[in-house]
Amino acid sequence: MQTSQTIKGKSHNKQVGYSGEEFVSKFLQKKGFKILERNYVIQGGEIDLVCMDKDEIVFVEVKSLSSKSEIMLEQTITKKKNRSLIRTCRVWLSRKGLENCEWRIDFVGVIFERYDKIITLKHIRNAIY
Repeated sequence: MQTSQTIKGKSHNKQVGYSGEEFVSKFLQKKGFKILERNYVIQGGEIDLVCMDKDEIVFVEVKSLSSKSEIMLEQTITKKKNRSLIRTCRVWLSRKGLENCEWRIDFVGVIFERYDKIITLKHIRNAIY
């Protein structure tokens, strides 16, 4: 994946985040996921990716860090973020009329050496509940 050029007007963190979401969406598609929506935003919450995995809706929280980061991927999943994600997922489901379907929230974290070189990828199914 070629993403090493600077994304005009975006900070370093936004560039890392954008590169991570692009990589993760391609990674999930190779695993058979179908991407339904990206960056769904409501007041007080955001869902990075909404996917289908067989007959289950999967909301995906993507976290991208540079290799220079001093925190670990697992430290990015806070209780506040969990509550916000669950609430936002329920709003998405309600607006689509899908309240009774099977769904889960996965976490996919990536650590970049550069914008185009991933050194760690961690996919955790049912990470947030």
